Amino acid sequence: MGLPLDIPVYFSDSGPSVAHAKPWYQTLLRAHRVEMEATFDALTPAPAVDLDTAWIARLPTPSVLVLPALCGGWVDKDWGPWWRFRGHLREYRGAGGVVVCLDKAFNLPADGRRAAGRGWEGFETDAARPGLAGRVSLVAASSAIATRAELDTVEVKAWSEWKRNPRWSDSRGAPAAWVTQGDAQVPVAWRWAREAWEEPGVMLFLSTLGWLRRDILDGVDWLRDPSNLKVVDRMFTAYRALNRALVEHEVRTVLDRRQARTRRLERLAGETVRLPNRVGKEKDYHRLLVNDSELCVDIVGWRALVDEDPDGLSRRFRKTFRHAAVANEPAHAKAHGGRGRLDILLAANADAEQQGDAYLAERSRGPVAWIELEAGPIHRHQIEAFLGGQGAQLRAGDFVCAVDRSADDDPAVSWAREQTEACGATFLHAQVPQVFARLEEAYAPAMHRLSRKRYALEVIRGLLG
Repeated sequence: MGLPLDIPVYFSDSGPSVAHAKPWYQTLLRAHRVEMEATFDALTPAPAVDLDTAWIARLPTPSVLVLPALCGGWVDKDWGPWWRFRGHLREYRGAGGVVVCLDKAFNLPADGRRAAGRGWEGFETDAARPGLAGRVSLVAASSAIATRAELDTVEVKAWSEWKRNPRWSDSRGAPAAWVTQGDAQVPVAWRWAREAWEEPGVMLFLSTLGWLRRDILDGVDWLRDPSNLKVVDRMFTAYRALNRALVEHEVRTVLDRRQARTRRLERLAGETVRLPNRVGKEKDYHRLLVNDSELCVDIVGWRALVDEDPDGLSRRFRKTFRHAAVANEPAHAKAHGGRGRLDILLAANADAEQQGDAYLAERSRGPVAWIELEAGPIHRHQIEAFLGGQGAQLRAGDFVCAVDRSADDDPAVSWAREQTEACGATFLHAQVPQVFARLEEAYAPAMHRLSRKRYALEVIRGLLG
């Protein structure tokens, strides 16, 4: 049976640095995979590349990310990559991700250099591995977790693999489960989380008896005895059931926390006051964009602002025309001398505006972008007339852009792209009004920062007169 809502469990057990780790750590890594597969049934490989951990921040949520021994070898030991890794985990938790840390998760291989451990907000691997032997119980801290295992470990110790250093810890970390024996108890799982309004995700530090599984993989003598194997199998089963119950409980909790945070952000943001949506003339929005070239570039190259630019064309467009010169081409001029002339011309070179149409004929001119604005669907005949007229001036590096109500997969849009690319230029399309909602998302952080500064200014003005 899968986790609630059948969410993915990402497991990071490879990476370019694993080969540099000591053999016993590599075997522990394999042991962790065995235990996690037995706990969650199916694991999804981490979509990682080289030593860049930015993939963590891009993981879909809700989901679970398991960090086994050595962090899968994706994190370099140096402090720069380490703090970037922490930041990417913070973004993942901020989106509602559940991070599961296993023994030695923060012992980072460092391209052949000695691997040193890294703590996390007071949590670190406990080399002593404290535990209890004999008849013990595994008990969850929350009564909402319906699992309690009673087992006889005989002479094998049921141990904890994590500890919390009081010197570096805070009140956000607490035991999530214990192994108990009478009045004695040892934490075997820990939970760390920020406030729900700040970060709905959570980190769990779980024990899996990983070193015991490692010894089985290595063929240690005493674990070849069938009676001993029967005892440790019961222990493995109990730990897996507890860990699964802990993760399932946190997944449900995180979903509630994320929903509450979304409602809070919606209340904070309020409902945007929009202008009346009246039908105007083409020149109304034409004038607005001609006088705001930065907005014009944002609308056409919106995909790069919201990280939906797999082919990199929007990014290249924004980079090329970030300081564009604008040539205003009014509608009345379209019928004279410029067959099929489109609404706005952007030029990468700042001096293009003074040269006018002569600039387009220069052999050494820089890239230009022709932009067609339509209040309705894309006008195929307009694009056709342009390519048959001014399209003769298109060169490699130029862009032809259409901003209209047609869907990106509309046959007319596909036709315009094919015809433009046949002329050696690049075609970009922006579908409205959908693109405006995405731009609001991209603009929101800057707007919030500006609002905060304006509020601070008002307070200071009030205090200082």
